[in-house]
Amino acid sequence: MKRRTLTLLVLAPLLGEVLPGSTPPLALLVNPIALVYNLALYGAGALVVRELIRRRGLGWANLLLLGAAYGVLEEGLVVTSWFNPLWPDTVFLGGRGSLLGINWIWALGLTLYHAVVSIAASITVAEALFPEAAESPWLPRWGLLAAGGLLLAASLFGLLIFGFLLFKKLGYAHPPGTYVVALAAAGLLTWAGLRLRFRTLAPSPNPPPRLWTLRLLGLAAAVVWFWAEYVLPGWTRSGLPPLVALAGLAVLAWTLVRRWSARTGFGQPHRLALVSGVLAFFVLLEPVVEFGPPAAGKPTAGLVLVGLGLAALLVWLSRRARPAAPAAAA
Repeated sequence: MKRRTLTLLVLAPLLGEVLPGSTPPLALLVNPIALVYNLALYGAGALVVRELIRRRGLGWANLLLLGAAYGVLEEGLVVTSWFNPLWPDTVFLGGRGSLLGINWIWALGLTLYHAVVSIAASITVAEALFPEAAESPWLPRWGLLAAGGLLLAASLFGLLIFGFLLFKKLGYAHPPGTYVVALAAAGLLTWAGLRLRFRTLAPSPNPPPRLWTLRLLGLAAAVVWFWAEYVLPGWTRSGLPPLVALAGLAVLAWTLVRRWSARTGFGQPHRLALVSGVLAFFVLLEPVVEFGPPAAGKPTAGLVLVGLGLAALLVWLSRRARPAAPAAAA
């Protein structure tokens, strides 16, 4: 396996699962099954999405749509957190945002999270590490099929454990009939990600935003997402305000990035700056997660070291991936 492929295979679970503290590093080190499972689910998912994007010559909008499809796959179709009222990470919502057996705050918020962090950020950082191969496929055809098979196997295994076994004694026996909603959403997002060709805006002579501006905007977007997903539901009896806030954030971010990408000179350093800002939020959150109130059953030691290591990597990449200075006029 080539280094770049292995890098993405590891980066995806590191950013998507370990960085936010969902599965702290020690939990993976002491449980080989959890380690292999997360590599198979997150890593194979990121590899499949990236390979499809590069083989078909698709853009960042398609990448985010396929990333959203992955988010629906993981949370809606595999671990069934959309539907399971006993899922520990959704207890704080107290039923807010639930309709037809689905918690829509959690569904929308985690779909956005996985699209941006688990998939887009992982691929962006991996490609920044190997810029010479950033625009080309990394897997042979059989490798893509193998990654797809690994993702399918991990998904079925996860569904068996989370959807049918883990919560059975607590009264949740299997995904409800509304499971078909997640299935339809995943299929629609996958179709859109593979088939839609988004019209490119007319090139703008204006320069793209400065890298530090993009980093700060990425950080601000992550803060707003966290506030809308985890704080705002506690301030209201209705689930509508958090849903409006999350949807508004998604539309605003989509619109701004679409405009920026049409500006002359917008490229990999700018994409890296955006995702670095998003990841910086979780890096800053690590001390709170590790040294704050203990999470039940989760050994949080090592999260700060993970955050510091990621911060060092992003700083190094930012120095290496600076945009070229515009050529002087003759």
